[in-house]
Amino acid sequence: VVAHWGDRRSRADMDREIERQAKLLGLEVPHLIQDSGFDTLFRMPDGYTDAEIDADIMEVGVRIAREALELRGWKPEEVDHLRFGNSVGKGDVARELAVKLRTVNAKTSNAYLACNSAGHPLAESLQDEASLGGKTLLVVVDALPRLLRDPQKTDSDSIQLFSNGAAALAYQPGVDLEY
Repeated sequence: VVAHWGDRRSRADMDREIERQAKLLGLEVPHLIQDSGFDTLFRMPDGYTDAEIDADIMEVGVRIAREALELRGWKPEEVDHLRFGNSVGKGDVARELAVKLRTVNAKTSNAYLACNSAGHPLAESLQDEASLGGKTLLVVVDALPRLLRDPQKTDSDSIQLFSNGAAALAYQPGVDLEY
């Protein structure tokens, strides 16, 4: 299951947005989005607070997790492992998701690893002996544009690539997928 949220920016809108953000951050933009192959990006509205972003992350995470469970025909209480990935971690989001989803018996883990927030927990679950054969729910929800607010941590490529996105996968390590 995949999802996105926020303001949808078309290719033309993205070029204007990239130029605007670059100017605000004092950056030069060597090329515009039309050169990247992207058709759209999803961004939070201007002025969106971290609390609003965190609430969106939780809402989107719960929604796509439920969809993934439904597609597999799994009940929440059947989930053995719930793994959460995000670039900018705050607290135990996996445990909070588990409570909201009612995956009461699930062992939880968080991976706050920037661009590897999806790949690492997936690979980890496929290598973890305790996870093999168990029902695993991987939920990755990212709001990378939140990182664009700090000119000390932003470059022109980030402005062009960072978008809101999410994915959830219900699988059995060693059964459905192998490392």
